[in-house]
Amino acid sequence: MLPPEIAALFESSYRVASGTALFVMGAMAPADFAGQQGFRFDYDYTLRGEEIRREGRATGAVIDGRLYMITFEAPEIHYFENGLADYEAIVTSARIAPDS
Repeated sequence: MLPPEIAALFESSYRVASGTALFVMGAMAPADFAGQQGFRFDYDYTLRGEEIRREGRATGAVIDGRLYMITFEAPEIHYFENGLADYEAIVTSARIAPDS
């Protein structure tokens, strides 16, 4: 799968699982992930029946034909920005163990 297809699958999965029609994908950008060239995209959504907007970020790569991705999301008010540095540290430290 190409990164735009991964983002489209991610969006449609969230729409179905959360029952939300309010889902906005941000632009996709290149990003390093586990020592490989990968991708990153931002998104936000609001669950049906709620007023709290959630922001999210996904970073990942397709490595040896497998999708590896780490996501982070939190309420936009305070929590997303507050936790973003910790998320980026986790993404930066990600490594893929070789198959045994």
